[in-house]
Amino acid sequence: MNYEDVFLKDWNGTIIGPDGTAFADRVYSLAIHTGMDYPYVAPQVRFLAPCVNLPCVDQQTGEILESLPSLQNWDRSKGIESIMRDLKRAMTQPDNRRLRQPPEQSVYP
Repeated sequence: MNYEDVFLKDWNGTIIGPDGTAFADRVYSLAIHTGMDYPYVAPQVRFLAPCVNLPCVDQQTGEILESLPSLQNWDRSKGIESIMRDLKRAMTQPDNRRLRQPPEQSVYP
């Protein structure tokens, strides 16, 4: 636990891979950082482990790219929940649901 985070800027997220997809039976860990300007500025979100192959994820860092619908034209009415929902929805899209995934033990640097 980070006791220096008195402003509650650093969060952990979890996504359970949807059934019937290449992501099934995996639990994905994410790091979420909300800066001092949140909710006016979008949070920074990145996958930690296991690595995930999705078009909206930087394959070198695990960072979620602005191509994710909830990050496009961000406004304060959106929240962390909308990002998490969009990520899970991206896993179920026809073009993504069968994407080959990195080994389950893989992690981002």
